[in-house]
Amino acid sequence: MEIKERVERFTEEVFDEKNMKILHYLPEDPRNFAKVSRLAKLPYETTRSRLIRLIKEEGVLKITANVDYYKLGLSLYTVIASARFSLISEVRKLLKTKYTLTITRCYSGCNGYVVDYCFPIGREEILLSYLSKLRESEVFSRLLIFKRTPLKINRINFLKYYDLNNHSWRTSFSEWAEEVISAPISSEKVPFEGPKIAIFDPTDLIILRELEVDGTTDFVALAKIVGITPQGIRYHYYRHIVGKELIDGYDISIYTYPPPLTISYAGIFSFNGFDNLCRFINATYGKPFVHAYAKIFGENKLLTHLRILSTDLPEFFEALDYLCEKRVIQGYFLAQLNEQKSTKYTDPYHNFSNGVWRIDEADFMDKIEKARSLTGVRFI
Repeated sequence: MEIKERVERFTEEVFDEKNMKILHYLPEDPRNFAKVSRLAKLPYETTRSRLIRLIKEEGVLKITANVDYYKLGLSLYTVIASARFSLISEVRKLLKTKYTLTITRCYSGCNGYVVDYCFPIGREEILLSYLSKLRESEVFSRLLIFKRTPLKINRINFLKYYDLNNHSWRTSFSEWAEEVISAPISSEKVPFEGPKIAIFDPTDLIILRELEVDGTTDFVALAKIVGITPQGIRYHYYRHIVGKELIDGYDISIYTYPPPLTISYAGIFSFNGFDNLCRFINATYGKPFVHAYAKIFGENKLLTHLRILSTDLPEFFEALDYLCEKRVIQGYFLAQLNEQKSTKYTDPYHNFSNGVWRIDEADFMDKIEKARSLTGVRFI
């Protein structure tokens, strides 16, 4: 079957009229299928069964809590690391720490991994020193470190960008590039850059840990895990998790094209000025090829997660080159992700004890020694 036929079959099956309505309203309250069904004006069982099918049978939808780690007293870092070909499996072990959030295999411009870390605010020099030692070890040919905001999840506007009659997405990268140039410079959708630590307790962390794995886990299931009543879970969820904004909504991750034909990227985009960064966000928000983005601290740069149909790549890169020519984008770096080889960890939650985040510095020293043994480079 040709790519065009596979895409048409996928979009026709996944994005029919009822699913479009459900997905459009899902961000309003992803845990409340009854509310989504009312907004979509569909029977509850229809809404529930279709969402379960997209999650479990089709495997194209995932709902997880988008935790604001800064509220928990943790800074966020993304590392893009290219490694020696012969050391790929070894360096993965070096990048995995007790504060690692995700590790995703990447290719193309970066043969290695894209790694997300959180780390206790005020103690970040321990993590940065460790990463610097890894860079010096010559295990990596490139190791880029970015301190970033929490991810802002793009809310795809299904009703605007999907053509039900033709079962296709209304996406033209050349038109998008023109939109970027003329977009408003409002900073409303730019992620907040800075910590806002909230008060939380160990029960909140357990709930967050579970919702970060599956955002649809109900209060009864959470109660069994935590060891309190469903009423107690409800209190913590609404008074702490939601009330103190420990999560910034939910990450509704959906493939708009067949996963085998979708190319995923983690991209670092550098802009000529803050206004152009705002234009890029405002013209891109709601588009189906963007999953999420974050701002790099202190710079006019964005970390952006993209999913693009393989046959659309030439037009996409032409659009980026055009934006560079127009001096909107100063430059960009893209790492192609293998999302099938992405591992999410909940280890950091276990580091909180007696009101503080514990750091095992010996673990970092052991890994530095391991890096030295792989290349023979000694550290001072």
